[in-house]
Amino acid sequence: MKGDPSRREFVSRSAVFPFAAKAALADTSPPIIDTHMHLFDKTRPEGAPYPPSVPGGGEPPQGMISLPNRYKAIVTPLGVVGAIVVEASPRLEDNQWILDQAANAPIIVGYVGRLDPADPAFGANLARFRQNKLFLGIRQGHLDLGLDKPDYIANLALLANADCTLDVDTPRHGG
Repeated sequence: MKGDPSRREFVSRSAVFPFAAKAALADTSPPIIDTHMHLFDKTRPEGAPYPPSVPGGGEPPQGMISLPNRYKAIVTPLGVVGAIVVEASPRLEDNQWILDQAANAPIIVGYVGRLDPADPAFGANLARFRQNKLFLGIRQGHLDLGLDKPDYIANLALLANADCTLDVDTPRHGG
């Protein structure tokens, strides 16, 4: 057939395939999202309970403040394009502080807050924070302490009905 290339033409045309494949794959590599990082500023007037203080004090500056711009500078060269903040503080208003920090930080793509399902105000707090599109769910330690209480279970149902996640923090007990 006249339209079929010769063997030499076929081989010479095929030589570009590896380069074309490499270029195509380079454009389709998935973005890297860090799914667990913390923001904090221990220099705020109210301080921050996380990270725990270094025994004897004298915390290095990197142990005092972790904000989106610092995080972005560290991870961007590694190919990280976004992060989900996971709350380490049990203080209710620290949820708002994180959301305020994330408001103008495109590197922050989500937030797992800290609300206590045993708190009678859980539903109102969930509704408040869920208004922010970055709020994805809650982190809860000691989940076992409430599983036998109907109000606790009802609050977990509110969480599920709000299409939120439940991140169970399972700290080590003992040594």
